Amino acid sequence: MDRLRKSSKTMRRALAALLAFAMSLSPVAVPATSDAAAKKPALNAKKKTLFFNQAGKKSFTLKIKKNKNIKVKKTTWKTTNKKVASISSKKKTAVKVTAEKAGKATIKATVNYTLKGSKKVKKTTLKCKVTSKSYTAPVQTVVPSVAPSASASAPAATATATTVPTTAPSTEPTTVPTTAPTTAPTSEPTTEPTTTPTSEPTTEPTTAPTTEPTVAPTAAPTEAPVAETISVETADVTIGVAKDINTVTLSATVKDQNGAAMDDAVITWSSDKADIASVDKNGVVTGLKEGQAVITATCGKLKAVCNVTVDATAPEVKNITVSSSNTISVELSEAVSADKAIVNVYKDASKDALTTTGATLSEDGKTLIITNTSSLAAGTYKIVLNGLADIAGNVIKEDTTVSVEKAKSYVAKFVQETMEAPADVSVLKVYYTVVDQYGEEMTYAAAGEDNAIKAVATISGTEYPLTANVTNDGDKKGYVSFKADDAIKEGKSIDITLTNVNTKDEKTTVVAGPDKFTVKVVKNEGVNKAIKFGSTEDIVTAEDANMTNVKNTFVLDPDGENEITVAPKYLDKFGYDVTADVEAKYVVSDENVLEAKDLVDGKKEGAATFELLKAGTANITIYMTSDETQSVTIPITVKPAKLQTITAATMAETVNGESAKAEITLNPETTGLTASDLKYVVTEGADAVDSIKIAYGTEKADKDKIYVTATAKKNAKDNAVKFIVYYGEWDAAKKAVKDGGVASDAITFTSKPSTEVKSIDIKEYAENKLTAGGSAQKTTYTVTNKYGEDITASTTVSASSSNVKVATVEGTPAKNGELNVAGIGEGKATITVSVAGQETKAGTLNVSVAAKACLNTLTLAETEKTIINKDDVNAVTYIAVSAKDQYTNDFALTKEAFDANVKVTAPEGLTVSYYNYDAKTKKYTEAAGSTVVTHIGLAASYDADKLPAKAVEVKFEKQNDAKFADVKAAITVNADRKVSSITVGTDAQTALVGVATAANKITVKDQYDTIKNDAVLEYVVLGSDGKATEDATATFGDYDKDSKAYSVKVTADKAGTYSVIVYVNDNTGSDATNGYDAKDTQAKAFTVTAGEPSDMIASIKLEKAVNGDYLKLDAKDTATTINVDYKAFDKAGNEIKLGDTLAGMVLTASTSSKDLKIKVVDAKHLEVTATADNVTSKIDLTLDYTANDSVEDATLSLPVSNTASAAKEDTYKIYKKAEYDAAAGDADKLAKLVEVKDASLSIAVGDNAFVVVAKDQYGEGATVDTSKFYSVVSTNESFATVACEDKVITVTRKEGTAGSAKATIKVEYSKGNAVSFEVKGIADKKIELKAENVSLLRNPGSEADSITANTTTNVKVENGVATLSGFVDNDNDCGIGVKIELPKDVKLQDYSGIEFTLTSVGKSAYGKNIKAGVNSWNFASPNTYKGECGLNQQEQIGKVENLNFSADKATTVKVPFAFPAKFQNSNLTTQDITGTFVLSLGMYYNGAGQYDATAYQISDITLVG
Repeated sequence: MDRLRKSSKTMRRALAALLAFAMSLSPVAVPATSDAAAKKPALNAKKKTLFFNQAGKKSFTLKIKKNKNIKVKKTTWKTTNKKVASISSKKKTAVKVTAEKAGKATIKATVNYTLKGSKKVKKTTLKCKVTSKSYTAPVQTVVPSVAPSASASAPAATATATTVPTTAPSTEPTTVPTTAPTTAPTSEPTTEPTTTPTSEPTTEPTTAPTTEPTVAPTAAPTEAPVAETISVETADVTIGVAKDINTVTLSATVKDQNGAAMDDAVITWSSDKADIASVDKNGVVTGLKEGQAVITATCGKLKAVCNVTVDATAPEVKNITVSSSNTISVELSEAVSADKAIVNVYKDASKDALTTTGATLSEDGKTLIITNTSSLAAGTYKIVLNGLADIAGNVIKEDTTVSVEKAKSYVAKFVQETMEAPADVSVLKVYYTVVDQYGEEMTYAAAGEDNAIKAVATISGTEYPLTANVTNDGDKKGYVSFKADDAIKEGKSIDITLTNVNTKDEKTTVVAGPDKFTVKVVKNEGVNKAIKFGSTEDIVTAEDANMTNVKNTFVLDPDGENEITVAPKYLDKFGYDVTADVEAKYVVSDENVLEAKDLVDGKKEGAATFELLKAGTANITIYMTSDETQSVTIPITVKPAKLQTITAATMAETVNGESAKAEITLNPETTGLTASDLKYVVTEGADAVDSIKIAYGTEKADKDKIYVTATAKKNAKDNAVKFIVYYGEWDAAKKAVKDGGVASDAITFTSKPSTEVKSIDIKEYAENKLTAGGSAQKTTYTVTNKYGEDITASTTVSASSSNVKVATVEGTPAKNGELNVAGIGEGKATITVSVAGQETKAGTLNVSVAAKACLNTLTLAETEKTIINKDDVNAVTYIAVSAKDQYTNDFALTKEAFDANVKVTAPEGLTVSYYNYDAKTKKYTEAAGSTVVTHIGLAASYDADKLPAKAVEVKFEKQNDAKFADVKAAITVNADRKVSSITVGTDAQTALVGVATAANKITVKDQYDTIKNDAVLEYVVLGSDGKATEDATATFGDYDKDSKAYSVKVTADKAGTYSVIVYVNDNTGSDATNGYDAKDTQAKAFTVTAGEPSDMIASIKLEKAVNGDYLKLDAKDTATTINVDYKAFDKAGNEIKLGDTLAGMVLTASTSSKDLKIKVVDAKHLEVTATADNVTSKIDLTLDYTANDSVEDATLSLPVSNTASAAKEDTYKIYKKAEYDAAAGDADKLAKLVEVKDASLSIAVGDNAFVVVAKDQYGEGATVDTSKFYSVVSTNESFATVACEDKVITVTRKEGTAGSAKATIKVEYSKGNAVSFEVKGIADKKIELKAENVSLLRNPGSEADSITANTTTNVKVENGVATLSGFVDNDNDCGIGVKIELPKDVKLQDYSGIEFTLTSVGKSAYGKNIKAGVNSWNFASPNTYKGECGLNQQEQIGKVENLNFSADKATTVKVPFAFPAKFQNSNLTTQDITGTFVLSLGMYYNGAGQYDATAYQISDITLVG
């Protein structure tokens, strides 16, 4: 062994030396492993050939080679043609590639990787080319090869070494080494190095580098490759002619003399029948028409072929039969594939497909076998086939439908059941089974409906009398019975022959049998042999010898005895009852569930009674005491009693962030349910609860009790939570537990913020904000409790000053957190805000009071202004004014302060006044007293004769303590407004004598180009001679604010041309008083030409509006009046106004329909009668103006119909139901409705209704029956579901869904005709209304009360808090009415409700049974608002009742909105609701002559989304 090791070591050294020598002689290529290659990912294959129809060669795993220098982070795998090569099982470094059909594809791997020691991620793309082929044996080439074939068959392995070289390479390794070297090179490189050097050099180069160096250089150069063979991977292929199935890509392989593939070989393709199948240069074959063609691949002299069959014929059904009781066989014209088949089976006229286990194909693929899940009943079966495709891909015609009849079952044969019968029995029974023509067992009853079963029994060839011919014992088995006697003894044989004749159909009868049975009579061995257990009485559903089909589930009855009886039946091996002879032993597996009641030592003959104790499972095992090997076990399941009610105790109120619990009681107690079986759902106030848990008590005394514990959220605002505990399944749409479940009543869980103060923070004033003797300045304070909640609104605080000579607190701090401090004298003071009893948590604010403020700056927005003298359009011209004190704070420029600090000097004729502007109402009110002056008002009243234009000056000078720089305003006063121009809409009009012209618009402007709306217009009519005439008169219309113009109509009594002059009389000139003269202001003339109809009319036109496709006629034999109209025009095409009728107009009508009768009433009316149903035709009208033959007749065709109204799909529109209902019947409102198509709508939780509206063929609108739509679906049913019923689409948003959630509702009216719209949640939102939004409070009182009644003494608003004092009143009608104006761009309809804080104030004050309501302001009378603050008004949009609270307690009230589709007794709808509404609070009389609260307050008014 040591010698061998040394020899091997010496040989390796020699080989190394030899290799070095060889490399020095010849440049042999040795693969290099550069650093770059080692640091880049690589695949385990760059090319791969797969065979899509050969198992084991159809797929392979493509991997990224392992490399210790590389870490793969992520790989994205893709295929360029998944129909050729698909990929699956994607991993970071590997993917499975599977061939699907012939062709080529490239697998791409985009690899993100890092190099060892680096964090930088690099990226590269690797590729592997995959060729997918059909596997066939190699095709023999037509030109003989000059070298051994690479695919020659492999010789069997020889047991001993060959003595001469082989002539071709072996395909398998030899089992022993050869004794001499081969004379030719191997066609493939060896995978292992030879153990000794070859004695001769190789004559061909190896195709891959050797793993060990050669010991000597090659003696001769390598030989160039020569093409030897060519093969096509697919010998036969079938394609179609239709798109997608008419092409196949062939691939050919050329190999050289060494069997190596020549990838660069040039291959040409050809077809012997190019009109059937063509082929391009890439081997893509295209089927053109049905037939066969040979495709040839050529490389030089080498050829290989593929036979192509072009199949253009789709498979068809040849025959259909019912092949068994539950299968239907469909025979097809050719073999098919059922991979994509869709098969539906319908019975008779049913539209619901049967449930089948699927369709399978026969082995040859030509028969489709459809198997139903149960036996097929007699009747006609319709089979609808889709997707069956032949080998070429031709698919069976869409919805191919065939039918087959399954005949009524009839008796076909009898099957023997009893093989042996016992001797020595009184009555012997021989059983048999009836089988129908489909091989299915028939029930004896079904067989007997139409049968004539006859039995004949013979013993030893002699007929034996039957006790009963045939009868049944159970569902399917029949039997023949005998009275046993000496003839029936042990060892005898009985032959029984059964026959049956029954009707197959009306003309055919079928004979079953005769079927002969032979029954052997054997010894009766008694009870103890082969006993079988039979059925029981009380717990069995069907006879079963092994007692497996028994009723074994029971529900505890809370009011019953809960007992069951087990009564076994014992049969001997022949099936004869031997129960009376058997004693049984009973064993119960769990006596906590079942307890035996009447056993003695666990034994009993006959039936045994057991009591059900509790829910659970237990086995009853029954033994025969005489043979305990004979037993049967019955599993018994005891279910708990059905739950009847769930009751919850009252839950105590808690504070935010803490918990409260209530005991849950289940009735009856024997339900067996545990805490984990119960669930809960929050129905109100979900935002206020942090968690709800249902669990057993934790203390020893209550560990068996179930409790529900609710924990309030911190900072919860909506602190009234309602939830339900239930068992079963909750129906969110119906807001109730589903059938079979039980729910508790709503459990109320209330919490409030903790009153334990943590801190009080007061906002600091800006420097010099407080001044000595100045007005009180507002700041804010915030009270925060121990959980960090803002409890300002619900906390009563007091405020004080440390030095009242410096600063004082005015009034009581408001619940909205406002605090007013007034400066008294210059200096410093500390303001303290505290809560009684919690003074240690008080908040403080150090304030500095500056010296008394004075008017330091007076600013006019405009110091130059032009105004108009005696302006009748703008009576006053306004200039904004503002003021600052010496600290640059706003100076309260009240009217009193203005008078004290400002001296105003204005010239005579110019009046200066002072106003306050309200930005909300956009109104100016003259300021007085403490009202702040925001604008200076200017009005000029100069003598107009002396004022063409005038420049004046207004001075504002300081006086008293004021220090501002004097201000001057330069005012230019222009002349009075006067009419400057008059324009007319039409310069020339045409009219008939005695008929007024169309209205002509008259526009009047002053010299400042302002339209005058108070002008006094006059006119004069001039004849053709230029003189005034009364042959024509004019009538003026009132000023129209929309068109900003007057109107005038002219009526001529005689024919002629008139000039109508419109003017404003300036009361000067020659005719200053009564008429027009040259000096009258800006006169404007237009002409009117009047004449007789026959002279004036140049053309006529018939008109009738047809809104839809047809005019609607009444029902058959009912006359319909159709009104038409005609118009006349002059030669210039101007319309001539006509009277109601015009003499000489003659209307005629005709129709080609024999089912229409037409009667012309006059030139504008005709009566049309349809004499049949469903008439659709047209009526041709002609209007002849007989007074003037030169006027061409007018014609009009009217389409008419009396067919039933049918909605047109192309007119379908979807609207919100509430909006549509509100607008119904109002054409203007309907026209303004916005359809929801392509819209994104916010919907509330619960049902949201939509309607589909369409127009019929008559142009009439109507809602559409949505239940007949093809489909209506929601893309996100976890957010919103959709349903159709009658004429409504209901979209139901589920409770608890987020405001950001969305769903698309797709409404498909008919297949392919759909419209969609998006629904989304209404985002949770709140808008807190500020003090400026509360503009009015009122005490509605009784009917005698008005807006002013009691308001000064009983109602006030301060800092946004409304307070109503108590009343002594027994009319039961007191309350607060708060008018609220919404901020700009806020719509009431976008919110779900309003909430506010309600507080009663005073000694022992409390509120009882108070109502709150919201009403639209549109309906409130300006002066009266009667009856419970409007709570009984029909315009209500929200209401809550029975509000109860105690003294000094703040209660949050939420009033949900419920916008009606249309308000009662009103034409107004929800759409008419403006941004103003009324919040009403109605008080109830307490029966003691007064109301129960000293005062009520409303604060913190908030709109809730």
